[in-house]
Amino acid sequence: MKGLFLFIGESFRSGSQYSRIKGLPESYIEQINACQSHVNFIKKLEDKYKLEKSKVVIVSYSTQYNNELLKIYNDNIVSYLFFTKMIGLNNLFHEGIKKINNINDYDFIFYNRIDLYLKDTLFEKIDLLQNKILFANICWLRDCICKNKYPRVNDMIIFIPRNFYSKITYVHVYHDAWYHLIEKGKMNNDDIDFILNTFHDSDSEKDYNPLYYIVNRNQSLIWHDQNKTFDKNKFFLYIKSK
Repeated sequence: MKGLFLFIGESFRSGSQYSRIKGLPESYIEQINACQSHVNFIKKLEDKYKLEKSKVVIVSYSTQYNNELLKIYNDNIVSYLFFTKMIGLNNLFHEGIKKINNINDYDFIFYNRIDLYLKDTLFEKIDLLQNKILFANICWLRDCICKNKYPRVNDMIIFIPRNFYSKITYVHVYHDAWYHLIEKGKMNNDDIDFILNTFHDSDSEKDYNPLYYIVNRNQSLIWHDQNKTFDKNKFFLYIKSK
């Protein structure tokens, strides 16, 4: 097996959800730690699944630390882009996809936002042999339904096996991603799932997430929907009954 890892978003970012502050010296250590967690995650997956040497694509925004960022991923990097103007996470994702040469050489693409520190639980829960598009988890209970019909996804992490590369055009890196894959990509609900079957907000400052935390902001230790689990079949039966 051979995998490609796509890391996108605002690196060396400081502050809470709507902050656009980037590149301050006080953001450096935590961002470097996040990047190192990505490298460690890749190495552990390579060992567990006997992967060929994995490749990395980075799409972020330019700061004074561009070279330090690239150095961490070292010779795993096959391509990178640093934008100066904001274009949005979904556009960053698809710019990264464009930079992948010979995409079918890879058995899977694994994306996560570049400012996430990946916890051991992600390694324990991810199954690279799953033939489904996987999102991190469903959003917390108070906001878990999208467009009155589909699960509202946590879009910080996405796993895409090669069998669904033809659907990448329809991957929308936002909470309504499930809707886009079904309504526009003509996929089936059976082809989409979550790494975790528990409810968590995507912002780890607001709600505990066992897979990651967002660096350079506070981390919540409160799990608002503790021990409640998501059942996909029951979810769609519930939606149909409304």
